[in-house]
Amino acid sequence: MREVFDHIVIGAGLGGLSTACLLQDKGKHVLLLEAQHSVGGCASYFARKKFLFDVGATTLSGMKHDQPVQRLLRRLKIDIDLLLCDPGMIIRMNDRTLHRWIDTERWITECEQCFGPARQREFWTLVHSVADTAWTASASLKNLPLQSARDLLSIPGMVRHASLVPYLFRSVQDVLKESGLADNKDFVRFLSEQLMITAQSDVRDTPFVVGAMGLAYPSDTWYVMGGMNNFPRLLRKNFTDNGGTLLLKNKVVSVESDIVKKVTTEDGNIFYGRNIISNATGWDNKRIFPAQEQYFDKEYASLGGWGAFTGYYGVEDNPGIGDHLYQQIILESPLPHCGSNSVFLSFSAKDDSSRAPQGFRTLTVSTHIAEPQHWWKLSEHETTRRKEEIGAAMTDVLNKHLPYFRQAEKVVEMFGTPITFANFTHRSFGQVGGIPQSMHRPLFFWPGSKTDERGVFVVGDTIYPGQGAPGVILGALNLADRFVT
Repeated sequence: MREVFDHIVIGAGLGGLSTACLLQDKGKHVLLLEAQHSVGGCASYFARKKFLFDVGATTLSGMKHDQPVQRLLRRLKIDIDLLLCDPGMIIRMNDRTLHRWIDTERWITECEQCFGPARQREFWTLVHSVADTAWTASASLKNLPLQSARDLLSIPGMVRHASLVPYLFRSVQDVLKESGLADNKDFVRFLSEQLMITAQSDVRDTPFVVGAMGLAYPSDTWYVMGGMNNFPRLLRKNFTDNGGTLLLKNKVVSVESDIVKKVTTEDGNIFYGRNIISNATGWDNKRIFPAQEQYFDKEYASLGGWGAFTGYYGVEDNPGIGDHLYQQIILESPLPHCGSNSVFLSFSAKDDSSRAPQGFRTLTVSTHIAEPQHWWKLSEHETTRRKEEIGAAMTDVLNKHLPYFRQAEKVVEMFGTPITFANFTHRSFGQVGGIPQSMHRPLFFWPGSKTDERGVFVVGDTIYPGQGAPGVILGALNLADRFVT
């Protein structure tokens, strides 16, 4: 007799792992299938010359009491070794250095010194107020975005969060104009590059609710000891210790529609489940679910995402790094062939011996690339040329802005393109961070976890509530609660 699982989860990124753990914790019979040899997805890792690198330049946030990561850890009773970063980020811009302090008053003072005192207090007070309300709303309104008549039952809760409504349809730029800050060019430039990290958009196209959550996030920044991948590894242990079945190197190629779904992998393995939950991107789900090609076309054909160019350095430690693990360098213009005016840096902690030999640090540097699909149209020669050109420009930026970097010994120096990221993650065209935020399709009008086929659901950063650990974990919490409450 064939084995039938309650749920088959496709993809062991943070969204898929979190969903699988939550369902298994409630006594469901769960199978988790992952194409790679390890778990983590975008939070994966690789090793070179005794250095352990995060695939992307990533941070962990969402650890406040009512926020998704903390809620997940409490629910699963997982203890993770974290280091709180204060400042949460160092921003280098116009030969100035801003410290993104946790304390709001201290941060406002920093902004007043850098950008002038006019209206800074009012703006940042509003940012934190809207962000706090939005996180509270996200915890209580589990059926957003509304996808069915049943979901309408959640609307009464909106009354408690009515103050958010005006900011759903106003951009960050609109609020800057109302605040008298739109003509402060340095400040607007700074905000746009901060939003590029969290919303993958700028002040003109980011709805203020999402923008406020993104601009507030550096006040809740944590470093995961052992590297970001230690988080998914702990989720993996929780899942398997609770009796869940995890199969690595099992890439799903198709799911056949029926009351009980038939899942087929690249190696010809076949599994059966009553519910299928895919952690793949909306674009990749079109391939996995051929019977729903029209649905995923409708939802995602007009949407695109960013790619990334990433540098990986095994660099000699220096007192100048200190505890400033996360840094952003805002540039006058993008690196060649790239699309954002900044690079984001992620150092390993000084005492994290699991990631680098004594006296050294890992450094992962990332910048955005527009229309990453074009990299697949390049010749091998042109791909190599661009990779070398961007890599040299990235190293020049580090030499210029980090005084100690030029003289530091570098045991590892290597670079990754969107093609590299696609090979690590199996994401279409190596896209990072899901769907960019846009006034043309606000967050609450994104695709939701339910599809138009009974028993087929999706999680991850290409559905509401979007990118980053807090976003994908919130999606997992909301979806799991549909099945267990």
